[in-house]
Amino acid sequence: MEHQYQAGFVPPIVAPFITGYDSQFDSDDLSRDASPNLKINPENCNSNSNSSCGDKAPVDEEERKRIRRERNKQAAARCRQRRIEYTNKLARETEELELGNVELRNTLHELMQQKAHLEATLKMYTKKCAYV
Repeated sequence: MEHQYQAGFVPPIVAPFITGYDSQFDSDDLSRDASPNLKINPENCNSNSNSSCGDKAPVDEEERKRIRRERNKQAAARCRQRRIEYTNKLARETEELELGNVELRNTLHELMQQKAHLEATLKMYTKKCAYV
């Protein structure tokens, strides 16, 4: 009896782990995962700030966000995988314990039958001994 096939159990879909940035991703994948491109408008530049508007700060921040999101996705996938493995382990242990319980109940039933038989035999012999 597999618990993962019982009604109500819906295993989460886990994608393969991605350990780092791989060149197999095209720009469409990156643009889908990244924040919208922020274009620097000179009118929005604050002349009082210490940083210049032409530097790559927004791009670096977008890259950090993308990397953080990717790490979070990987951590979430690992967490889901661990939870699935733990659930399956508990299901296997439950099955083993249930089988052990059935075996113990069968042994108990056999021993109770044997006890009843021995008590009946003892009664028969004590009655015969009393008459002699």
